[in-house]
Amino acid sequence: MFELVVGFMIRSFWIGLFGGTITLFALRLYAALQAKKDWKTSLGIVLIPCSIGYFRAFPGNSLFKKIYYGLSIAFFVFTVFGSFFVLYTFFG
Repeated sequence: MFELVVGFMIRSFWIGLFGGTITLFALRLYAALQAKKDWKTSLGIVLIPCSIGYFRAFPGNSLFKKIYYGLSIAFFVFTVFGSFFVLYTFFG
């Protein structure tokens, strides 16, 4: 059982670190290309961390924004579980 929990934390760490970063970046890039805004706004959407640029550029509700928000929360949860593994290896 302990090995299962540690394995889950390791997988959560990798999913949160690489899966979340790549997926959310790709979604922001897709949104910036589809919106056809000026280049400064598009760069802000893609490059401002923590999705601040995305949420500032698209203030309304849409299906894409709900999906993006849901994926952000899911990857945050994976990152939190993965951080437990890092804390376990550091203090354990």
